[in-house]
Order: sequence, then C-alpha cells, then structure tokens
Amino acid sequence: IAYAASFGVNEIPEDKKDGFIKNIKGISKISVREQSGAHIVMDLSGKVAKVVLDPTLMLTADRWRKVAKCPRFKLASDYILVYALGEKSANFNTAIAKHKAEGKSVFDICMVGQNGRAVAVGPAEFLYLIDHADIILTDSFHATVFSLLFHKKVRTFKREGIDMSSRIITLAETVDLTGNIDENGTFSVEHLSDYNNLDKCLIKKREYSLSFLENSIH
Repeated sequence: IAYAASFGVNEIPEDKKDGFIKNIKGISKISVREQSGAHIVMDLSGKVAKVVLDPTLMLTADRWRKVAKCPRFKLASDYILVYALGEKSANFNTAIAKHKAEGKSVFDICMVGQNGRAVAVGPAEFLYLIDHADIILTDSFHATVFSLLFHKKVRTFKREGIDMSSRIITLAETVDLTGNIDENGTFSVEHLSDYNNLDKCLIKKREYSLSFLENSIH
C-alpha cells in the first residue's frame, strides 16, 4: 500500500518512466497527495490512485502543539518567519524587503550564524516558530501545511528551478482556497476569515483518507 506518495513534479522524465512503470505495477493500492500524481499513475500504469491528505494534515493543530517546543534562542515578540528550501524568487525577496522596510524583525530558519553553522531548529522548534510568527514567507509545502493548521498568515511563493506547484494547488483545492493563488502562482492567506471553512474541509478529507487505508487493509 502506498499512502500519500508524491512525485513532486507534474511530469516524469522520459529516462525515468520505465523504472516507475515497473515499480508502480508492484503496488496493489496507491494513493497520492496531489492531483498531478494521480494523473501520472494513470498514464504510467492505468491504475486509479486516490488523492488523500499528506500525513501531517491527518493530525489537528492541538495534537501538533503538544510536539512543539520553544527554541533556546531569543525571538522578537513579533517576527516574520522565512523558510526557503530553494533559491528565493524575486517576489519572495521583495516581500522580505517590504517587511524589513516596515521595521519588522525577520527570522530566517535557514540562515547561517557567525560561527558558520545553521541555527538550532529541529522539528519541534519548527512547529513553534510557525505557530508564533506574525506571518510566514515560504516556498515549502510543509511550512504551508502547518501555517494552515495553526491558522496563520502565510505567503507561499513558487520555488525557483523545479516546478513543485502541483502540491500547493492540490492543498489549496483541499481546503477550498484556490482563489487565494494569484497570477504569479503565489498562495496567500492573510485574512483570518479565510479559515472559517478550512477545518470542516480537513475533517471530511481525513475521513476519506482513513477510509482508503481501511479499505486497502481489508
């Protein structure tokens, strides 16, 4: 059984297809986390893949808060959290510069300190930083996920290089926020009213995702 598998891209390179075809045929029940992944599975194998929730979305915000831990370093009372896995786009950098010009404290998780080391942020601290930020600026799928779970203001920019926007598009569809993606592919949630329907959407999708697992096992 494959639960919430992700290709991360919209198309499989030609030189990789044979390997995927061979291995997909060996999996009896397949689910993926984005709609483009379901199309890829169908094209390569003729199998129907269910689109289910990423595992991180199967838990509520309260459950994740039990895992969160305050970092040992000092934080500003109001800070802008930056988390970029790829090279920051022009729009990403413009947003950071705007907040700095407004006098906001910007904390970049991936920054390197004067000692040449990255700041000490593990998974538990990562959750805390998102939950307590004023706004999150990111190109990360999972930073977006936790921002939504914690009902935070967030702007998710398209990642430079490999196009991984299918994950964000499916996520926006899941929580009924497709209208929050602009012409540049930036996904933004900056009004708390956008969260009025989100938890209800997730409850339904959690039930659907669990039913896939239960039906696959029996």
